[in-house]
Amino acid sequence: MTLKLQRNEEAVQEREQEIQKDTAKKCDKSKGEAALSALNRRFLESLVLEGLDEVKSNLIELDKVNREGLTNLELKLNESLSSLHREFETLKRQVDEAVVAGVAVRWKGLTNFTIEPMDVFEIILGLNIQYEVIAFISPRLNQLHISDAGGSYVVPLIRVPQNGMHLSAIPLSEESKTQLSQ
Repeated sequence: MTLKLQRNEEAVQEREQEIQKDTAKKCDKSKGEAALSALNRRFLESLVLEGLDEVKSNLIELDKVNREGLTNLELKLNESLSSLHREFETLKRQVDEAVVAGVAVRWKGLTNFTIEPMDVFEIILGLNIQYEVIAFISPRLNQLHISDAGGSYVVPLIRVPQNGMHLSAIPLSEESKTQLSQ
């Protein structure tokens, strides 16, 4: 035990005895309130006696933030946005490097669709959006390729382990129902 900690502990014990005497004098407080008060005082006194530099530096930083007119929440939001912007720029560079122009692709055949809970995926693109833009999936490369007037984009995909039953479904319109019944 260091000398500083030993002095701190002795001072806290002396102060604790004084607090116990004070709480015994105050009969109107309940025992629970007195104990809580003693704990709070002991904690604060140990902080002061330790001389925590972190507390001082945090208070200085908080004062600086308040002088600049920013709240802690705004400061954290700005830090988060700047880190997101850096990640976006990194991803954009990776995507630009992965695009190959002029590749002919033919894809035909059957595929299985997996029905999963929505919380597994961050986003699900339906066929409607894929018809509006030129989009196709490259299953072997685990990529979604999207092309529009602004350029080509490659989105990396993550395979989800498929253990269980698969259900393939196509919505039927009234026309297709009548054609099937004939």
